[in-house]
Amino acid sequence: MLKQLSYRDVVSHSSLYTTFYHDCILMLISKIIVLFTSKLSNLKLMGTLPYGLQPLTSLTNPDLSSNNLGGGIPYQLSPNMQRLNLAYNNFTGAIPYSVSDMTSLTDLNLAHNQFQQGLNVNFMKLSALSSLDLSFNLLTSDLLQTLSSLLGITSMYLQNNQFTGTIDVLANLPHYDIIGL
Repeated sequence: MLKQLSYRDVVSHSSLYTTFYHDCILMLISKIIVLFTSKLSNLKLMGTLPYGLQPLTSLTNPDLSSNNLGGGIPYQLSPNMQRLNLAYNNFTGAIPYSVSDMTSLTDLNLAHNQFQQGLNVNFMKLSALSSLDLSFNLLTSDLLQTLSSLLGITSMYLQNNQFTGTIDVLANLPHYDIIGL
């Protein structure tokens, strides 16, 4: 038989209370985000994305484009994302490798930010990706060989970055709407 916990019981076990509180907050945020997940763009939102979004498995299509969000993208995003639109913000730093774990991702739009460094994403794990926009950032280094695995890609925008090396990586991709470097 389960004992019903009182508030005092929970508070007396501070680690249990902290975990309970954290989980409740994440669940509440998850429900709010799911309600508005289709469109949070152009709302003049400011600040950074919070860490700890990985448990929000119902977060699949966030559109936070055209706001004033900045800083880095948190390393642990929900792995169930299908579409992620963070375009037209002020994000900086590297695109986290954890994007590789979003294997259901079909659309990734990180254009018009200030991302730097080389691409650190394993595109081989993103076989569902059909649209990729990384244009108008400060990305550097050679294009990743794993880009060649995106055989289902229908649009790819990489222009206005600082990529180096050859574009042979893109030679065998479908030629739908692949825009220059």
